[in-house]
Amino acid sequence: MARLFCFTIDLEPDFLSDDSHEVLLDDRRMAAISDFLTGRGIRPTVFVAGKMLSAGLPVRERFAPLGAEFELHSYSHDNDEPDSAREIVLGAKAFIDYFGFPPRGYRAPSGIISAGGVTRLHEAGFRYDSSVFPAWRPELGYDHRGLPAAPFAYEGLPGLVELPFAVVPRTRVVISLSFLKLAGWAAYAAMFRRYGTPDVVVFDSHLYDFFPTTPVTSLPRTDWRRYALLRNQRRVFPLLHRLVGHFQAAGHEFATMTGLLRRMETGDLERVDPARLDGS
Repeated sequence: MARLFCFTIDLEPDFLSDDSHEVLLDDRRMAAISDFLTGRGIRPTVFVAGKMLSAGLPVRERFAPLGAEFELHSYSHDNDEPDSAREIVLGAKAFIDYFGFPPRGYRAPSGIISAGGVTRLHEAGFRYDSSVFPAWRPELGYDHRGLPAAPFAYEGLPGLVELPFAVVPRTRVVISLSFLKLAGWAAYAAMFRRYGTPDVVVFDSHLYDFFPTTPVTSLPRTDWRRYALLRNQRRVFPLLHRLVGHFQAAGHEFATMTGLLRRMETGDLERVDPARLDGS
């Protein structure tokens, strides 16, 4: 199997906010993100919440110059309604109205996807979902350690592929920018030495991972979320440099999610009963 690294960005309101977009609207901070990605030849895949497109925020202006591709991140990014028919239909409409073509991929907020959700995606003509954290996420209320860590297909839903988030082999520790900030590079380097690296890496990030935002800095100092999101905040780009360099040295090529999908569609993927998303 080819070794591929997909850098994805979840474009949504700043953490704990419905309408704050501090980083997206900041020229200096967006330029720093752009410089990092373009300097390494990375074309990101941006999963954007449809409500932001309806609001006319400068999504295309910020990311198209990076060669980014765009997919759907629900409509309103509501954890209480992550994959409902309403969120999928409204999100797809906002996406088509903004870009002029339908989304191929879907990502549910916080990785909260259900059997009903993937069925609705299949019925709506989506080609892939990328919502599954094949890990234990107690803060989000699910344990998907029993699901495959590599891309897989759903039984009874032909043409729909799951491209899960990356985890460290055997440990099921998530490989994402928020987890990298929290754990630090030394911890990941040690895990990679002991357990190796996955062949396919779907790396997750948010704009508020790159820079501090008011909704986070306003949290009480006793709130664990403030600590988690601000840890190693000043070292984000050096941490990313180490992580990306590690995967390049391990033979990974940069790819968009569409590029990954094309590779997976021609392969023999493990098939999974959608009911397993619900713990069945």
